[in-house]
Amino acid sequence: MPTVSWDNLGKFADVLQILSFIFPLITGAYFLIKSRQLNRRLQALATILSKRPVAIAIGLGGSIEGNVRQYLKDNSLEMEVVTCVREGVVQPGDFPGILRELQDVRARLDEIGVTEVHVFYKGPVTFATALGAMFRNWVPAKIYAFEGGTYVLHMRLDKETVIAP
Repeated sequence: MPTVSWDNLGKFADVLQILSFIFPLITGAYFLIKSRQLNRRLQALATILSKRPVAIAIGLGGSIEGNVRQYLKDNSLEMEVVTCVREGVVQPGDFPGILRELQDVRARLDEIGVTEVHVFYKGPVTFATALGAMFRNWVPAKIYAFEGGTYVLHMRLDKETVIAP
């Protein structure tokens, strides 16, 4: 019967330690590469427009139309800008009326044959959830966030698909 020496067991443990270091290193490198590829793809998609794009600027608490128009101009994105603005403090009791107004906007956009929407939003997170539910699987949507004084494309929502970094 073969016996296991402590020396051989020590060498085996050393090999396992090296492998346990290499595996996370390779995995981390793989995900870093994939993340960069996805970011490049997302940036490329930002400049590709469908046949009839529309920007929706929703400002609850103040208008964001000027910032949105400037972003579109700076990035050579030509499209109609539809706005929904409520000045001042917006209370949860105001949400149903705002949602009805946005449903009317969606119906008008359906009539003109919109093929994608670029969503720019300023307001309460709780309302953003309701907004997402209202626009779900309608047309492809590009969702922007305001960072560092300008807008940044954070994700693209296609029917049944999310593309985000």
